[in-house]
Amino acid sequence: MCPQGFFNYFFVFLLHFPLRRSQVLTLKLYTAVEDFYSEETGNKFLKKGDKVEVLDTSRPEFWLVRRVSRGSEIGFVRHTCLKKDDDG
Repeated sequence: MCPQGFFNYFFVFLLHFPLRRSQVLTLKLYTAVEDFYSEETGNKFLKKGDKVEVLDTSRPEFWLVRRVSRGSEIGFVRHTCLKKDDDG
Protein backbone atom coordinates (compact mmCIF):
# COMPACT_ATOMS: atom_id res chain seq x y z
CA MET A 1 0.00 0.00 0.00
CA CYS A 2 1.38 3.40 -0.89
CA PRO A 3 1.94 5.98 1.87
CA GLN A 4 -0.94 8.14 0.60
CA GLY A 5 -3.29 5.14 0.80
CA PHE A 6 -2.12 4.45 4.34
CA PHE A 7 -2.88 8.00 5.46
CA ASN A 8 -6.32 7.87 3.85
CA TYR A 9 -7.05 4.59 5.63
CA PHE A 10 -5.78 5.98 8.94
CA PHE A 11 -7.91 9.13 8.59
CA VAL A 12 -11.06 7.03 7.94
CA PHE A 13 -10.16 4.88 10.96
CA LEU A 14 -9.93 7.97 13.18
CA LEU A 15 -13.30 9.20 11.96
CA HIS A 16 -14.96 5.91 12.91
CA PHE A 17 -13.09 5.44 16.20
CA PRO A 18 -12.41 8.87 17.67
CA LEU A 19 -10.15 9.01 20.72
CA ARG A 20 -11.33 10.49 23.95
CA ARG A 21 -8.98 12.96 25.56
CA SER A 22 -8.16 10.44 28.32
CA GLN A 23 -6.97 7.93 25.70
CA VAL A 24 -4.34 10.16 24.14
CA LEU A 25 -0.83 9.15 25.20
CA THR A 26 1.15 11.72 27.10
CA LEU A 27 4.90 11.81 27.41
CA LYS A 28 6.43 10.94 30.76
CA LEU A 29 9.19 13.53 30.85
CA TYR A 30 11.97 13.38 33.42
CA THR A 31 15.16 15.33 34.05
CA ALA A 32 18.50 13.73 34.92
CA VAL A 33 19.60 14.87 38.38
CA GLU A 34 23.09 13.43 37.94
CA ASP A 35 25.35 12.10 35.21
CA PHE A 36 24.79 8.46 34.23
CA TYR A 37 27.44 6.28 32.60
CA SER A 38 26.57 3.18 30.61
CA GLU A 39 27.64 0.05 32.50
CA GLU A 40 28.32 -1.70 29.18
CA THR A 41 30.46 0.91 27.43
CA GLY A 42 31.45 3.28 30.22
CA ASN A 43 30.33 6.21 28.06
CA LYS A 44 28.30 9.06 29.53
CA PHE A 45 24.69 8.46 28.48
CA LEU A 46 23.07 11.27 30.49
CA LYS A 47 24.38 14.59 31.66
CA LYS A 48 22.80 16.33 34.63
CA GLY A 49 19.87 18.36 33.26
CA ASP A 50 19.20 16.15 30.22
CA LYS A 51 15.53 15.59 29.39
CA VAL A 52 14.33 12.03 28.81
CA GLU A 53 11.07 10.35 27.94
CA VAL A 54 10.42 7.21 30.01
CA LEU A 55 9.38 4.33 27.75
CA ASP A 56 9.27 1.38 30.18
CA THR A 57 9.34 1.10 33.98
CA SER A 58 8.79 -2.66 34.28
CA ARG A 59 12.32 -3.36 35.58
CA PRO A 60 12.80 -2.59 39.28
CA GLU A 61 16.08 -0.63 39.07
CA PHE A 62 16.56 0.39 35.45
CA TRP A 63 14.09 2.24 33.22
CA LEU A 64 14.15 2.34 29.44
CA VAL A 65 14.36 5.96 28.35
CA ARG A 66 14.75 8.00 25.18
CA ARG A 67 16.96 11.02 25.56
CA VAL A 68 15.22 14.04 24.01
CA SER A 69 17.97 16.59 24.62
CA ARG A 70 21.39 16.35 22.92
CA GLY A 71 20.12 13.99 20.23
CA SER A 72 17.70 11.11 20.47
CA GLU A 73 19.18 7.94 21.95
CA ILE A 74 17.53 5.03 23.78
CA GLY A 75 18.98 3.15 26.74
CA PHE A 76 18.50 1.88 30.28
CA VAL A 77 19.27 4.15 33.24
CA ARG A 78 18.88 3.86 37.00
CA HIS A 79 15.55 5.40 37.95
CA THR A 80 17.19 7.10 40.94
CA CYS A 81 19.07 9.51 38.67
CA LEU A 82 15.78 10.87 37.24
CA LYS A 83 13.28 13.40 38.56
CA LYS A 84 9.79 13.71 37.09
CA ASP A 85 9.08 17.05 35.44
CA ASP A 86 6.09 18.98 36.75
CA ASP A 87 4.69 19.40 33.23
CA GLY A 88 5.50 15.81 32.12
